[in-house]
Amino acid sequence: SDKTHLTNNTGDKKDHAVYMSCGNISKDVRTKMSSRCWVKVAQIPVAHFENASKERHGVLCQRLYHICMDIISESLKKCSHEPVLMADANGTIRLVRTVLLAHIADHPEQQLIACCAGDASPISIARHNKLGLETCEELRTGDYTLALIQTITQAVNPQSISLYVTAARKVGLSGVDKPYWRDWKFADPSKFLTPDALHQW
Repeated sequence: SDKTHLTNNTGDKKDHAVYMSCGNISKDVRTKMSSRCWVKVAQIPVAHFENASKERHGVLCQRLYHICMDIISESLKKCSHEPVLMADANGTIRLVRTVLLAHIADHPEQQLIACCAGDASPISIARHNKLGLETCEELRTGDYTLALIQTITQAVNPQSISLYVTAARKVGLSGVDKPYWRDWKFADPSKFLTPDALHQW
C-alpha cells in the first residue's frame, strides 16, 4: 500500500494503491506478474486539507488512511473472528479465518500503519536516539500501542487534534486514534510488517 504518484510531471496527486493476495499461494507463482495473484482492491487518496497547519494536515491524512483501510478490510476482520466456509484450490470446502500475515510497505508507510511518530521504530519501542544500539528494545506490539492510545484518549479528546498530537508524540505515537488493525484478530504490526531493505538496512 505504498504511496504512489499519479501525476509525475503535471501536479502532486498521490494515492495509496492497495493490493491483496493470499498467503497460501506459492512464492514462485505469486512473484510472476502473469500469474495475476495480486488484486488491486482500493485506491486511498492522499488528500489536501484546506486551511490546515502542516502538523494537523499530516494527522488528518494518516487518520483518513486508517478509516479507508477499516472500510476495505471490514469483511476480512469479521472473518478473522468468525470462520466462514470457503472453497480451496481443489474445491474442498473448509472453515477459514482471514489472518493478516504481512503488510508490505516501505518505512514511512510502516510508521503510518503502526501509528508511531516519525522518529520511532514501527516494530520496536525504540526512538531515534536508540536506533542502531546493540541492545534490543521491546517490540511495539498492537496491545502496547492500543493501550497508549486508550490512555491518551481518556485524557485528551481525539477531535482536539493539536492537544491530542502533542500528547501522542510524547509517547512516540503519531496521533491516529483508531488504527485499522485494532479489531482484526491476531493482527499485530510487530509481526505483520515486513522488513524494508531500502530504508531500514
